[in-house]
Amino acid sequence: MAQSELELTLETYITKVAEAMVNELMENRSFVTGKLANSVRNNNKVVDEKDGPIGKVSMLWYGEVVDEGIGRGRGGTPPVSAITAWIRNKNIPKPAKLTVDQFAWAIAKKIAKQGTRPLKARPFIENSFELVATQWGNKAIEQAGATDIEKQLTIAFEKSTK
Repeated sequence: MAQSELELTLETYITKVAEAMVNELMENRSFVTGKLANSVRNNNKVVDEKDGPIGKVSMLWYGEVVDEGIGRGRGGTPPVSAITAWIRNKNIPKPAKLTVDQFAWAIAKKIAKQGTRPLKARPFIENSFELVATQWGNKAIEQAGATDIEKQLTIAFEKSTK
C-alpha cells in the first residue's frame, strides 16, 4: 500500500529533526569525539501506532545524559576504557606518578564509590523538535493531512456515485 502524504511528510519531518539535533549539539558545543552527533539517526520509517503514525530518532545512550545533565549514582564501576578515552580526548592532566590507565582506574573507583554530580544540561532533543515544528513541520503536516482527507473524500464520493 502506498504511503499517505502524512506519512511521507512525517518521514521528512523526522529527518529534519535529526539534522537539527546534530546542529544543536554542534552549536552548544556538546561534543568531544563527535560520536553522539554521528549516531543521531532517523530510522527512516514511520510506524503506524494506535494513536497515529509516529517517527523515531535514535542515538547513543548518553544523548539523554547530555540533554538533561543527568549524574551517575553510586555503585558499579564505569568502564575504565571510556574514562581513558575521555582523559585523552579532553587532554585532562594526570598526576605525574600515574599512567593514564591508572588515573582512569582511580577515577572509575571514585565514581563507583561517590557517583557524579549532574552535568550541565545541554538541551538539544526537545529544542530540535520545537525548531522544526515552528519553522517547517506544523504547516507541512497540516497540508499533508488535508491532502489525505481530500483524497479519501474524493474516493468515497466516486464510489457513492457509481
